[in-house]
Amino acid sequence: MQGREYLELAREIAQGGTEKHWRGTAGKAYYALFLEAREVLARWGFVSARHENVHHFVKARYSYPSDADLKRIGQTLERLGLLRTKADYDLTTLPVFRSDKEARSAIDRADVAIKLLDAIETDPARLAAAVAAIKASFP
Repeated sequence: MQGREYLELAREIAQGGTEKHWRGTAGKAYYALFLEAREVLARWGFVSARHENVHHFVKARYSYPSDADLKRIGQTLERLGLLRTKADYDLTTLPVFRSDKEARSAIDRADVAIKLLDAIETDPARLAAAVAAIKASFP
């Protein structure tokens, strides 16, 4: 299974039409991007240590380097992660989950970021720049 398959599941869940569905959508959209981003890092030779928090490891490798593409992905991971945390841990009625607007936006943001990962991987110059930027930030 690939991480992006969680995005397909997020689309299916979002059609449920209730708060619980929109909260579930937020989590699946986050994990779609997170898992794809983690696997890309592994292909590039960056793997977290067994004792390290993998979520922090992945977010840091996209957020800290100076590469603009990586930063965009890092910002999306951060934003989706915050939404997922609200969805999973704050059980009060939240305005963000009163409609499907944020859930659908989460799907769209994850989709755009996954496509950006694909674009980086298929462009040798962008790929080299991304890997170099990570290495420079995490020597």
